[in-house]
Amino acid sequence: MNRNLTKTGIDVSIIIISWNTCDLFAQCLQSLQQAIQDIQAEIIVVDNDSKDGSAQYVAKHFPNACLIRNDCNRGFAAVDLPPKSVNLLLWQT
Repeated sequence: MNRNLTKTGIDVSIIIISWNTCDLFAQCLQSLQQAIQDIQAEIIVVDNDSKDGSAQYVAKHFPNACLIRNDCNRGFAAVDLPPKSVNLLLWQT
């Protein structure tokens, strides 16, 4: 999914960095969607080349989330994000 990550009108960007955590996505993303109902927020999922269907799960069940698919496990600290974005990291799966 291609989306401009620096959209105006967004109060907070929630970034989830994932590697092989498909079983945790339903609980995490459903909880986040309930928590952000009253604010302008975007959910960004960075998938580090999961082999368990994590990226496919997000794409199918949470189509409004911005999904970034890395072609290898780049780890938590090496995730590429827009340099001018202001982000709130709530969960590392």
